[in-house]
Amino acid sequence: MRIQEPQPEDSDDISPGICYLLAFVVIVMCYMGSCEGRLDAAGRADLHQLVKAIRQVESSGNDQAVGDGGKAVGALQIHPIMVAEVNRILGEQLYTLDDRKDAGKSIEMFMVFSKYYAKHWNDWSAEGIARRWNGGARGHLKKSTMPYWRKVKKHHAREDLSSMRPMHGGISRAA
Repeated sequence: MRIQEPQPEDSDDISPGICYLLAFVVIVMCYMGSCEGRLDAAGRADLHQLVKAIRQVESSGNDQAVGDGGKAVGALQIHPIMVAEVNRILGEQLYTLDDRKDAGKSIEMFMVFSKYYAKHWNDWSAEGIARRWNGGARGHLKKSTMPYWRKVKKHHAREDLSSMRPMHGGISRAA
């Protein structure tokens, strides 16, 4: 009969205390404004989380909202010039002014515009994307878009925190 020798603990295991500490640090960073939201492996902002924050800032998520003297429509408060710009980027008249009230199509327009200009400027940061959404293709260069970014940043941090869910053992992590 062969007795199995004790194996060293797996070095990938992290003690629960360390996990709690890391979760606490992430939460504090988000509350203190040091957290711009989730990034993918390439350091790009999570556009799906960012668009949720922008919808809250623009219209509290109301797909039927109308603002700016009737020019801005839908949850993302899209102006006619934005619809034209997205169609120009796509090279076809895919979107209409009525599509601004459609949540799915509005988000599609946001994605087209945001990805196009993030690639153009090589700036995939949440700040750059949000400021361009507010101020146009060069919005990230305009001082006037900073107050807008601060509002989005607050909602973005809240969105990140609200999407954190418990793991086994009560440890929280971002989904």
